[in-house]
Amino acid sequence: MANEKGLADDPEIKSLLSPDLPVQPEECYSWLQAYLKNHSSDKDFQELYQVLNSLMYSDGELDSQEKELLAELVNAKVENVPSYQLTLKCRFMSMMLNSKFLASVVQMKQSSVVNQTALVTGYYTRVPYQVLSRFSVNENNKAINYELSKLYLTDNFAPIHQEIFAENLAVIGKLPEELQGTFLRNGPNLQFQPLGLYHWFDGDGMLHAVTINNGRASYRNRYIRTQGFELEQSLGRAVWPGLLNLPRFDAPYGLMMKNPANISCVWHNGQLLALWEAGAPHIIQLPDLETLGVQTFNNKLASTFTAHPKVDPVTGEMMFYGFAPIAPPYLEYSVVSADGELKQTVPIDLPVPVMIHDFAITENYMIFLDMPLLFKLMQSITGHLPIKFEPKRKSRIGILPRHGDNRTIRWFEVPSCMVIHTANAYEDGKEVVLIACRMDYFNLLIPSYSDSGEITNFDLETLKLFCWRINLVTGVVKQEVLDDVPSEFPQINNQFIGRKSRYIYTSRVAPYMKPKPVFDGLIKYDLGTNNSQRHEFGRGRFGGDTTFVSRPGATAEDDGWLLTMVWDTVWSSNLSY
Repeated sequence: MANEKGLADDPEIKSLLSPDLPVQPEECYSWLQAYLKNHSSDKDFQELYQVLNSLMYSDGELDSQEKELLAELVNAKVENVPSYQLTLKCRFMSMMLNSKFLASVVQMKQSSVVNQTALVTGYYTRVPYQVLSRFSVNENNKAINYELSKLYLTDNFAPIHQEIFAENLAVIGKLPEELQGTFLRNGPNLQFQPLGLYHWFDGDGMLHAVTINNGRASYRNRYIRTQGFELEQSLGRAVWPGLLNLPRFDAPYGLMMKNPANISCVWHNGQLLALWEAGAPHIIQLPDLETLGVQTFNNKLASTFTAHPKVDPVTGEMMFYGFAPIAPPYLEYSVVSADGELKQTVPIDLPVPVMIHDFAITENYMIFLDMPLLFKLMQSITGHLPIKFEPKRKSRIGILPRHGDNRTIRWFEVPSCMVIHTANAYEDGKEVVLIACRMDYFNLLIPSYSDSGEITNFDLETLKLFCWRINLVTGVVKQEVLDDVPSEFPQINNQFIGRKSRYIYTSRVAPYMKPKPVFDGLIKYDLGTNNSQRHEFGRGRFGGDTTFVSRPGATAEDDGWLLTMVWDTVWSSNLSY
């Protein structure tokens, strides 16, 4: 801008342009804010247009469509201020959210993974992001926020702030003598009043551990002490918003997003790891649940880390992937050896950034799900959420040899759908078989209402246990519904991961409780006989996902126990606090 206006040689400006004395982001931000606060005349917009025009020219030539858009800003009449304010915002955001631009300023370096998220680098990077954050105005915030607060900040979703240790828990019935160990659950547990829209997936990670030994049980819960958690705790307030908001592009403390480590856990190479899906794992010490730090695999971790890695029960290898919602590569796949060494990372090309929550493995292949749940950050300036399911876009199943590269992945198109969790996959001759819980669409468990107040969508009602058979020779994909009863969180005996298994366990949806995503029982599927058994938790009782534990010395696949945690609404309603 200084060069265009012939001011670069002015002594004061020249000193600001010196590489030894860069303009601080806060100062640049105040200059831009001065422009944005007063848009009452064409003169203000003309001047701002010149600033933005010079910024865009610095990254290359404008195409004809971009020039036409910018020309509208200059030619617009004063009475049309709202329309060209929106045009200005769209153009500015499209420039700053361009993947090539982001790739140049957002670096996924090893140091950034250690700090749990992408660090914004460079003297001038924060400036446009601070403006972008001001441009993000969700007009639907109040209505959506009210519904989400009712769903995810009350009843069983309400946060628990107290950390306790309780021994000799009351046992109804008898605990099996052979059942020994610690049953762990990880989940979101909000520490402070949230910023912006709050979703179930946003709260700080809290571990709940029930240790069973010699017929007795004890309980302990503890927050996972991530960097973001400790920073917010020291300040006494929330700093980073959640999934349904734009990231903190101004990157306070160097972080655009907080890694809450709040989804799941995995045990590998003698370590317990607490997981999120857009950051590094956290190492947890047993039995006190102390957070020891992040796992970077000797600083080789250069991507995010899925919440659902797969550990091969035969080789001991752990497979995982990381997706990126902002800059490419949008998907990266990695293998960790049985002794904890990160052996390879493979970038996988995707046309657009999509949310991928789970995947599957077979003995020789990795199976990735490219479903139409897209990150669309630009939508936030028009009052919509930055994540959207697009049903007109086809879904794809990608199959990659376990130790292959990005040239060896094959994609198979299937009708548009969404898969949150897979059950298992295996090879059957020339076919790869994938079993998962499939839904017709996914609106992030956010309800919509008709004018009469009725719920018009409930994602979980469309769930079905589903099977795809993918012929690697002919390319033909056959699909089959295994059960119409809506259920989720499919689990198997983990000794059969990647191999053909007979039994699958799922949690049955309680549709009469909609829009609350709760589950009122378990289903055991026998794929050998095509039969199922159901276990209901009982009136007013709701649970989540389950874990299968084999009986010591068991020879049958289903010889063992299912463990889950249950919310008893009848019992809890009689408690006084």
